[in-house]
Amino acid sequence: MPTDSEAVVRRAIDAFNRGDFTGVAELVHPEVEVIRLGGLGTLTGREAAIGLMVPDAFESQQQSIDDLRSEGEVVMVTGTFHARGAGSGIELKRKSYSVFWVEDGMIRRMGTYLDREEALVASGLDDPA
Repeated sequence: MPTDSEAVVRRAIDAFNRGDFTGVAELVHPEVEVIRLGGLGTLTGREAAIGLMVPDAFESQQQSIDDLRSEGEVVMVTGTFHARGAGSGIELKRKSYSVFWVEDGMIRRMGTYLDREEALVASGLDDPA
């Protein structure tokens, strides 16, 4: 049975995939911390987080959930990010590992990683392999 934290993350990803950024914002803590790819600085705040999600260079974007693991309030999602470039139509597909820390029913911290091991270390979850 899914945990409450898993349900919050699934609802946020579903809203993201529909382009419903208002729906995502309702699930994100006002002072959310966003750990960005590539060692870029961490952003803080709902507005900054949603600003990263709203497509500017993409005409469409989707995040699949291929695997979801959780322990307590920590949820790790393994999936594929798929986007199509606005104007160019160029397609982007990449495997990603996202970690969400849920607090009081809201996403309080989130980060996306291209490396599974890095995501596991960040999440503190055990590697089942």
